[in-house]
Amino acid sequence: MTTPTPEAPRHRFHADALVDRPSATGGGRVFGLDGLRAVAVLLVLGFHFGIGWLGGGFFGVDVFYVLSGFLITGLLLAEFERRDRIGLGAFWLRRARRLLPALLLVLVAVTLMVRFAEPAGTYPGFRGAALSALFYVSNWWQVATSGNYFVSTAATSPLTHTWSLAVEEQFYLAWPLVVLAVLHLARSFRRGVRAVLVVAAVGAVASAVEMAALFHPGGNTTRLYFGTDTHAQSVLVGAVLACLLTLVARRRGATGMDPAVRGVRARVAVTAAGLVGAVVVLVVSRLLGGASPATYRGGFLLVALCSAAVIAAVVTVQRGPVDRFLSVAPLVWLGTLSYGIYLWHYPVAVYLDAARTGLHGVALLTLRSVVTVAVAAASFYLVERPVIERRFWRTLRSAGPAAVAVGVTVAVVVAGTAGQATAAPTSPAGLAGTRATAAEWRAVHLASFDGSGHRLRVLIVGDSLALTVAVGMAPYAGAYGIDLGGRSHTGCGVAVALPLSDHGVVGDLFPNCPTWPTWWSDDVRQLHPQVIGLVIGFWEVMDRVVDGRWQHLGDPGFDAYETAQLERAVAILSSGGAKVALFTAPYFHTGEQPDGSPWPQDDPARVDRLNQLLGEVARRRPGVVSLVPLNRFLDPQGRFTWTLDGHVVRQGDGVHTTLAGGTYLAPRVLPLLATIGRS
Repeated sequence: MTTPTPEAPRHRFHADALVDRPSATGGGRVFGLDGLRAVAVLLVLGFHFGIGWLGGGFFGVDVFYVLSGFLITGLLLAEFERRDRIGLGAFWLRRARRLLPALLLVLVAVTLMVRFAEPAGTYPGFRGAALSALFYVSNWWQVATSGNYFVSTAATSPLTHTWSLAVEEQFYLAWPLVVLAVLHLARSFRRGVRAVLVVAAVGAVASAVEMAALFHPGGNTTRLYFGTDTHAQSVLVGAVLACLLTLVARRRGATGMDPAVRGVRARVAVTAAGLVGAVVVLVVSRLLGGASPATYRGGFLLVALCSAAVIAAVVTVQRGPVDRFLSVAPLVWLGTLSYGIYLWHYPVAVYLDAARTGLHGVALLTLRSVVTVAVAAASFYLVERPVIERRFWRTLRSAGPAAVAVGVTVAVVVAGTAGQATAAPTSPAGLAGTRATAAEWRAVHLASFDGSGHRLRVLIVGDSLALTVAVGMAPYAGAYGIDLGGRSHTGCGVAVALPLSDHGVVGDLFPNCPTWPTWWSDDVRQLHPQVIGLVIGFWEVMDRVVDGRWQHLGDPGFDAYETAQLERAVAILSSGGAKVALFTAPYFHTGEQPDGSPWPQDDPARVDRLNQLLGEVARRRPGVVSLVPLNRFLDPQGRFTWTLDGHVVRQGDGVHTTLAGGTYLAPRVLPLLATIGRS
């Protein structure tokens, strides 16, 4: 995360490594604010690096946002008061000089990592992710293309965290225009500041209300969390604080926005508010998670207000308890590096996982933390600081180096992703525009078998794995006398007991799944297939509440529930006389928990138990139900397998099959389906 930093030192702490920067507070550099940056970035690191009790460590981003809103608004107000205008070009170029060098370095490094250190196809949407991060629209790109930020079944993109940079940069672009317009319309500076305060306060409340109104328990929260409009509340709270302290200072005939609190009682009250605010931020980060209703119904606003209280205690009660604690040298140093730490920590977490390092828990946390800080320090001292100290990009005439650097980065990203899949993550089938054959499109959503002639009518139903299996085999079906089509439903197997736990998040992303009996009854009645293949698995291995308690495959109660659902599915699918082919489930590998341990739903024992139940159902319906051993084809060694015969057969999410996987499966599965249909 980025936040502007003050310039002249207050001489409460001396460090040659620290660079003087423009002061928004009016006094010297406030080292307590650097310490607050450190605390914020440590919360984020704890969340992403797997400290289990920091399930709400993502609130650290909002601490950054409040600080950004506070300091940027202070800079804008001070410049307008001093010069009766705001140099927008110079402001934006200063932001570019501070932010772009480290971001470009990260994008180039991550692109090379994806190209040379990861299996092909691991990140099918990486080009879009990198370019959207470069141009600071990552949040909206991810809203348009990704699933749930807090519940991901795909390989975690090493650039996912850049959504927050985009929100902040969009603020840097829009907010100066708003401030300038409001101040120009006002008849005096003080009235202008009051008007800016009102605009910021109304905006913050509106943003919080919008987030609360759009939130639905169990729904996808990515739009709410990534949206500039819904997450603007934290930045605007910082702007409100800047306006308030600016007005107090002007009332006293001073400049800046760090008016010292007068009187012992007032100092105690402000200090107490800051301490309470800090405690509340930590408690909320401990108790609330990404799926908690309270998070979206006031949680972000509460954290923002508490962060503002901490900032007020730092800048107005100089050398008070809050300021002293946050001004200790290690925190100030980490705060100075916080932008680089934030940029690098996520790619480090993705690359240094348990599979590569063999480490888990505290050992993995330590390695990731040390590497992140070391790389961030190298970036700061070797790249960021030299750019800040030299006279680059100080005028519009010197914007050339920035344009060249951006152009080189774009070239690296495009070249680094050449020949790799570039489909968005929401396209698990790999279908891309006109390159998809008609057979592949019919495998996604079959409209009719009309005109199939003498070919065997085969319908594939199930969850999104059914979609990718069908799409991959569809181009080859005709060679086996099969007319193949599909009607899959992403996220929907036969198990529909709620709530479920997906990667530790409790909820229900696909509320329409309980209507699968109606869907499949309609499919049978409308399409008259001769063979129906049922491909499920991933949504069966989740923990779900069955009979009032959490259970999973392998528990007697859940096994009985799953068996009943499978029997019901077979009865519906065979109701029109079709033969039913139950595909056994392959193993899944959906990544690691933040601490490096595997997710419970990836336990091979759960898949084995599901396949046992499928076999039992098939044996009870001889002549009607047959098994297709998909697990034996995809995992011939009895464990999850990425590649077979030199081809990557599983997508990077560890769930779906690739188009190459369909090519591999076609000569193995299609003859079985033909035999089942004609037996």
